[in-house]
Amino acid sequence: MTLFADKLHDTFGTWPLGYIPAGGADYGEVRAVATAIGDGDDGRYHAAWVAAATRLHDEAETALVRGHVGSARDLLLRASVFYGASLHPLYGAPVDPRLLAAARQQRTAFARALALGRHPIAPLRIPFEAFELPACFIPARGHETETRPLIILTNGYDATIPDLYFAAAVAASRRGYHSLLFDGPGQTCSRPAPARSSTRCAARKRCCASPQPKARASTARCRTARWSIAARWTGWMSSSA
Repeated sequence: MTLFADKLHDTFGTWPLGYIPAGGADYGEVRAVATAIGDGDDGRYHAAWVAAATRLHDEAETALVRGHVGSARDLLLRASVFYGASLHPLYGAPVDPRLLAAARQQRTAFARALALGRHPIAPLRIPFEAFELPACFIPARGHETETRPLIILTNGYDATIPDLYFAAAVAASRRGYHSLLFDGPGQTCSRPAPARSSTRCAARKRCCASPQPKARASTARCRTARWSIAARWTGWMSSSA
């Protein structure tokens, strides 16, 4: 069964369906986007997702005005997924300004959503050579101030931190694991730099020390995993800190 008429659109447009259990999308919303795109081109694909994301974002603003913080958080999380879904067909050189705009909107919606939680989460920056890598520490649910096993999650060519959050970090948090999510050099929200293997070491050094003031990771139980455009989920990448 396919939702989107174009094969490439269906490949990327159905990513949000995998995020439904983690609160990243609703099936009806994704189907509505597919209907809006129809047999349109990449520009129509991008515009339909951004329109849906903007609607969710506007609904979140209304919910906040009415004091419905939990609803606003849920809407902003879904908005971040939809902004992210709009990016995929736009990758390439030269960089499409629509990609940069949607990436910024995704980052903003996601950060605002995490700040509205019972235990507010703030974005992190991992020092790496001449600049910093965007990152996010997601604590284990119910163990936010405790030392817990840590999973380090990084992504592939066109995945983002919110992808990692919905694909793995939510499930890890529910099961008692802290997670550190980060964008490598040259990915959507970071500047170009050398190979990923070095960034994985930099992230490990940063997060195993103390990823967040009120939470700590067990250096004896630190694992890395990767979400990739090629392999989607490649599992455990290393065995210890």
